[in-house]
Amino acid sequence: MFLRRRDPLPGSEAFTKHALSDPRVDMAALERSFGPLPVTPREQNALWYKMYKSVGSEPAVSQVHRAFLFTRDYACLTLVAFLILGIAGLIQIPSRTTALGFIGLLAVQFLLARRAARTHGVRFVTTVLALKSAG
Repeated sequence: MFLRRRDPLPGSEAFTKHALSDPRVDMAALERSFGPLPVTPREQNALWYKMYKSVGSEPAVSQVHRAFLFTRDYACLTLVAFLILGIAGLIQIPSRTTALGFIGLLAVQFLLARRAARTHGVRFVTTVLALKSAG
């Protein structure tokens, strides 16, 4: 969902990108609690995961985590459907226009599901940060 080869996890940009764009996150409180916040993707994800493990049972975190996992899996399924059904559509649908329209709809479905998964992934990261910064 986060189309990066290196460090594709949403926590990899927790402090340098996601926390800065969420008004619920108090960066000063996080720095007081955890010291200087990391800037490398791997270190950001490691610290974020440590924070997540301490608040993972909170209802807000578990709900947004479930939403992220669902949309991530759904996006993966739509990609598989795009590939398999797209090829089948080209072979089985007699009209090229209809087949390309079908493939276009499959592509739109994948793009929307991917965007939803990305949004829920960022929300998952920022919810953890907001809870940790609130105390």
